[in-house]
Amino acid sequence: MNLRWAALLVLPIVAAPALQAVAPRANRLEIGGIPYQFHPLKLVLSTPTAQLKGNRMLRLSGRLVPAVGEAIALDLMASETGFLYLLTLTRPRGQGQDVWAATMKTKVEVLELQARAGGSLRLQLSGPLAATLRPGGSFTQWSGELWARFDGISE
Repeated sequence: MNLRWAALLVLPIVAAPALQAVAPRANRLEIGGIPYQFHPLKLVLSTPTAQLKGNRMLRLSGRLVPAVGEAIALDLMASETGFLYLLTLTRPRGQGQDVWAATMKTKVEVLELQARAGGSLRLQLSGPLAATLRPGGSFTQWSGELWARFDGISE
């Protein structure tokens, strides 16, 4: 009997470090095999509309920062079900810029959604991206998780 109570008291202490590890892992992303750390700038959630069939729209912007090199600006708009409406990744380069965009196979999966001001969003991203890094364009892959807190909920 005492052993059961001891296990119940120790279990929360053992489980606590695992919860703290979610946020750092969740903001790592790879584009073309290069790792980036995501720094969210703004996250807003709209209220449901008839045009979106009762779904809310997420708007996330931030910066993807590599260990070495220039940061990439991210702008993403998706429904709360993960349907992707807009994705652009841009990085200044000399006289122009590098640009990546979503393809029909680019995936956004909503892993966590706490729909309130101060609540959080966690997304799983994967699939191909279309890139204008070279004349004629090319394709690359991305994968990872992004995490951010909501700045607000629009009415």
